[in-house]
Amino acid sequence: MKRGILIAVFFVFTQALLAQPLQFRHLTVNDGLTQNSASVMTFDKHGYLWVGTADGLNRYDGYSFTQYRKSGARGNRLFNTGINGLAADNRGQIWIAGSEGIEVLDPAANTHRTLLSLPLQANMIRFWYDSIQARMLVFLHNYGVIAYDIKTFARQDIIKPGMSDLSSKLSGLSIIASGKPDLLYLIPRGRNLIVTLHTRDGRYVLNTLSDTPSDFISSTATPYGKGHIVFTAYRHQQFILAEYDPEQLRFIRTAAVDQGAGDPFLKSTLFIPSLQQFAVSDYDRGLTFYDTSFRETANYPISTVLSGTVRGMITLSMLLKDDCLWLGTDPNGITYCDLSPQLFHHFRNNNNSQLPIVKGIFTDSRENVYSCYLASGAEVFDRNGNYLRDLEPIGGNGNEMLQLHAFNSLQPGGKDSVLIYSTNFFGFYEPLTQHHSNFMDQLMRAAHADNNSNNTFHQACMISPGRFLNSFNRYIWLAEFRSGKLKLVLKDSLEKEVSALFAADDDHILAGSEAGLFSIVNGMKKFFPEPGAILIKQINRDAKGDYWISTVNGLWQLDPQMELKHHYTTDNGLPNNYIYGSIISGDHLWISTNYGLSRMDLSGHTFTNYTIADGLQSNEFNSGAFWKAVNGKLYFGGVNGITEIDESIQRPGAIRFPVSVNRILVNEKELSLDPAVTVRLELDHTQNNIVLQFAGIFPSRSRLIRYRYKLEGADKEWVYPVTERSVRYAGLTPGHYVFRVAASLQPGDWSNETSIDINIKPPFWATVWFRTGVIIIALVLLWFLIRRMNEVRYRKQLEKIRVQQQVEDERRRISRDLHDNIGAYTSALMANVEKMKAKSGQDDDLSKMQNNAEQILSSLRETIWVLNNKEISVADFSDGFKNHCSKLLRNFEHISFEAEENIKENRTLSASRAIHLNRILQEALQNMIRHSGATSIRFSISSTDALRISLTDNGKGFDPTLVKRGNGLDNMAWRAQEAGMHLQLESEPGKGSRIILEDEMLPKGY
Repeated sequence: MKRGILIAVFFVFTQALLAQPLQFRHLTVNDGLTQNSASVMTFDKHGYLWVGTADGLNRYDGYSFTQYRKSGARGNRLFNTGINGLAADNRGQIWIAGSEGIEVLDPAANTHRTLLSLPLQANMIRFWYDSIQARMLVFLHNYGVIAYDIKTFARQDIIKPGMSDLSSKLSGLSIIASGKPDLLYLIPRGRNLIVTLHTRDGRYVLNTLSDTPSDFISSTATPYGKGHIVFTAYRHQQFILAEYDPEQLRFIRTAAVDQGAGDPFLKSTLFIPSLQQFAVSDYDRGLTFYDTSFRETANYPISTVLSGTVRGMITLSMLLKDDCLWLGTDPNGITYCDLSPQLFHHFRNNNNSQLPIVKGIFTDSRENVYSCYLASGAEVFDRNGNYLRDLEPIGGNGNEMLQLHAFNSLQPGGKDSVLIYSTNFFGFYEPLTQHHSNFMDQLMRAAHADNNSNNTFHQACMISPGRFLNSFNRYIWLAEFRSGKLKLVLKDSLEKEVSALFAADDDHILAGSEAGLFSIVNGMKKFFPEPGAILIKQINRDAKGDYWISTVNGLWQLDPQMELKHHYTTDNGLPNNYIYGSIISGDHLWISTNYGLSRMDLSGHTFTNYTIADGLQSNEFNSGAFWKAVNGKLYFGGVNGITEIDESIQRPGAIRFPVSVNRILVNEKELSLDPAVTVRLELDHTQNNIVLQFAGIFPSRSRLIRYRYKLEGADKEWVYPVTERSVRYAGLTPGHYVFRVAASLQPGDWSNETSIDINIKPPFWATVWFRTGVIIIALVLLWFLIRRMNEVRYRKQLEKIRVQQQVEDERRRISRDLHDNIGAYTSALMANVEKMKAKSGQDDDLSKMQNNAEQILSSLRETIWVLNNKEISVADFSDGFKNHCSKLLRNFEHISFEAEENIKENRTLSASRAIHLNRILQEALQNMIRHSGATSIRFSISSTDALRISLTDNGKGFDPTLVKRGNGLDNMAWRAQEAGMHLQLESEPGKGSRIILEDEMLPKGY
């Protein structure tokens, strides 16, 4: 019981899927195809579609074709001209059979190899790829069967001409996998036999499986179910569908089907698992679908499939990929249709001579769709979008022909009845009976108007069954239809022509015009929201009582009290501000604009926008061209037919498909490589202007794919170009980049992604090895320079040491000479003075002579001490000078002496520096004793962060500016400079004098 319910549910589901109209799209020479006769097709492992024609080979990525011809450039050159057979192996190689033989194209390497040079008959070559043996099998009518290794291209002849009578029967094969890895079924077209191909230990064996009844002529076959085969065949002068069980060697069932009277061998059959349907193409009937019981479920005539007036045919090439049916045609190129349920479907105008600008739409109870056009006339389509007929019903008033012109508005008038308002018709039309009742003359007489008026603002809206509001020019009428008669009552008028009408209730009318929106209550009019020139296109009301006003400047939302709640424009998410009209469907408000359709979520007031890329008739829609059918489907008309919306269609989940960077330009020059397999680019530093073109390889839905990209190393965030497929990066600096591109068919799903590493090499002077080399060379040169400088410094140091040693030796020699000579003479002089004093008694002159001799000896000793010492500390220097002062001032009892020391840092003084300082102080002391008349002399020395020495008296002083400089002052200044000290003389008449010595690095006056 449960199984039966499931089967019933599944049957209903598949029937519902097939009830969805198919949208056929076409690829011709206008899209880049080499020729409009598409003889063979195949898909490679990357998802590209390959198409063979009589003028070469084509690769299609969903956007454009890459052509391969015999006369093509290198990398796009073929051996063959006309292509009769195609196959792809798992290495990405394309196997080609043509009028000159067999060759293999390797797109990644841009190479091709000729394997067999032999004229081949068209449509008599078939390929089959043996993935287990990694071999490609080639079936050649009247020639045999050949197997090629796909890596080495080693050849194995399975059947040679004359080896078997099978070679003459392998014509127009249907090759069917049995489900077993070592078994194939081969069904020759136009025969009554099945051939098997077995693979055993790398060998291939062909045998006849069974002879079918002699009156059974196979046309084509497709695998179905558990190893079964379904034939389209010709038997007893009838076309049949037959299911065959190869295991039991018998037909399970057959059914006669109406497949036209064309050539039985120009048919093709394909089983579609997603629909559980068989698709059968035919020269006469076009494309027909059958369920698993062989009952016809839908038919699309050849005119619908090809969408053209040129007589054409569907060739034997029919493929199924990504739930999309691909058909080769002649002479209309490639036709394909997406079998998955679609939200939108395009009803195309059938009469090419007539402008397809739709001004009115309505449907009948049979779900037929009526399309009324601006110029004139109307067409009728079935629910699948197939053209049925032009609308030319026989009338009930005098049986005149109904000729409709310039539709203005359509309103439902009841079950299978519609109120039509056009420039020459005002009345009812009954679609099923094709009966009409025209009251235009009565309306014109009541309105006293010219029925030749070109006014396009005629409007109508239903108040209740049989009661309508309608407008003519600026007047609003109440029209009541009773017993085939029309009663008209003038309700009101506007200053300008009425462009929209809505009956809120019997006493409340909303009317729109070029001047804006009017609210009319019991004859009282008022503007809304204020007087102004704004054209109103349509008035609608939702279940909550809110009004939705379509204008040429956005969408107004009014509450039931006619207060403005919101004014929606492109700033809020609308695709365009020119709004034609709206339809309320559940929680959504569908809005037609001058740039596509928009779906507004009434709960969140968010917009989702759709354009022609999503399957719309065009991006431009029209006034009054919208309709909601009883079955819930919505219809919007525009400048290129009707867009049907089926909101019951649920969008599929994430869809996986490959993404590739299919074109790369560097410095405006295209790279000669296959972007489908490119993962890394190595570029020179001058190759820093790059254009990358990318594509999601989903040929049947490429128009719906959205993209985002990011160049890591240059872009901080993802860039969302929506549908743009190329990006340019100029002036890239050397470095490593990663270009990532993702594609999506569903909002938020960016799982389909690819990336390319881009490495831009720096110039040689910016490379690591160059910089390292420069650093090494610089370090070597620096080492040599330092070594040379050290050698010079060492030699100078040696020379200095040698000179110092010489100086020391000379100093010691002088010291010895002074001690041994002058010292001895001075000591002898002092001894002689002592003897003279002993002989002559105490004598002042002798005492002074003795004292001077002692001073000379003392000074000599000091000099010898300095010569014998390289350095002297500040403390020792101070003690030495204080001792000198004490000895000298013994002879001057009227002069007192004071000394002050502040030695925090007992620095050392060189011998020469100490001599100069000592001589300066001695000279100053002598001058103070001789000339100042001082009674007090004060010595001060400070050694902290600097050295400061002063000698001060309290004598009579002088004016330094008036003193004539002599040898004494000049000598002291020279010695101070040599000692690295600053000498300062301070004196003022009556206030004594001061000599100050301080390090030159210190500020003056420290």
